Amino acid sequence: MEIYIMSSIETISLQISNNGLTPNIERITRDYTRLTHEFGVPDKEAIKVIVTDICKENNITPKKVKPEAQITPTSKLINTKPNDWITFEGKVISVSDNPSKTVTQMGIIADDSAAIKYIIFSKSELPPLEKESWYKIESAVVDEFRGQKNIKIHKGTTITKTESDTSVMPKLCEIGSIEPGITSVQGKITQLWEPFSDKIHQTGLIADESGIIKFVSWKSSNQIPLELHKVYTLYFTNADSWNGKISLNISDALVIENDDVTLDVMNGEKTISGCIVHIQSGSGLIKRCPVEGCNRPLTRQNFCNIHELQPKYKYDLRLRAILDDGHTAHNVLIQCELCEKLFDMTLDKAIDIAESQPLGMSEIEVIITPKIIGQYFTISGRSFEDMFIANSIENTPLDTTKLVTIINSFGVDA
Repeated sequence: MEIYIMSSIETISLQISNNGLTPNIERITRDYTRLTHEFGVPDKEAIKVIVTDICKENNITPKKVKPEAQITPTSKLINTKPNDWITFEGKVISVSDNPSKTVTQMGIIADDSAAIKYIIFSKSELPPLEKESWYKIESAVVDEFRGQKNIKIHKGTTITKTESDTSVMPKLCEIGSIEPGITSVQGKITQLWEPFSDKIHQTGLIADESGIIKFVSWKSSNQIPLELHKVYTLYFTNADSWNGKISLNISDALVIENDDVTLDVMNGEKTISGCIVHIQSGSGLIKRCPVEGCNRPLTRQNFCNIHELQPKYKYDLRLRAILDDGHTAHNVLIQCELCEKLFDMTLDKAIDIAESQPLGMSEIEVIITPKIIGQYFTISGRSFEDMFIANSIENTPLDTTKLVTIINSFGVDA
């Protein structure tokens, strides 16, 4: 409903502008919401009432202006800006599942300059577009959400099926330069993770010489699985921005495997050194959900937040800790293989201890705490969101020379 309201408000604003006035968006939004939500006035009548009232207040006779009068004859998608009313010709690249009853169809459409997401609203009563077909779309509105442009196809839009042999194959973008929107990249799969949701088909990292970025595909898309260390070209993939971080949704992308391409990629790995000052909850021996594609940690009552009670759980070893390097406190995640080396304890041995001791799984935390707390480590790995995921870890002896220097700097004799 919110998307439809914004489309109507833009229609009112355009008509006010065509009458030589400056639209007050706040007032238009308030009046439109009151008329349609509180008094149940139909959309078309609400638009007419608001335009007429504002014109009368300014002693102007409202005139009917077609939105097409404000449209550039043919626009290139690369030149569009939010709030533009445009006419363009493009090819439908992909279509997506409808997110709600207010939307007839969502998808990606492209011309020879760029690609962009489009939305057809149910109230427009327009038919869905056909994949791989060309259309001339008149009187559409460019909108923006989370920095990504999209095209709204509404009740005032005209759609005509056309024919064209124009190529819409896009230029490739460096991963380090990706901005929100529809983009195309070539990169190497450097890491694959266990999906954290049963709706996710695959997730991991893809990199080129310029940068590294997270990608995800959803099970509903039937996207092909990508293989570790292989190079792929991803055409028309969706670059989403969330909390200032960009990731790729490749669910509807055209994926081409490049067997003959070798890439020297940025691996994104770095090394940190410091003292582990705290072991976080959920460390040591834990239970995980056995449902395929889930793998979430269970509560002590064997309960999964998604799949509820799971009596046939599986065990895992991990360490979630805080490492202080003297400047920054890092959230560190160390997974099973490294934990076995760090704890000097295999997963099977940890299970035997837990099942034979009164404290159960808590016994493992009792055993590992003195081996970890207050100890200095050098850890190599990758940062992901607010977590540093370790690929290697080494115990680092304390450099007493540096310690003496620090103590003496405070005027204390070491």
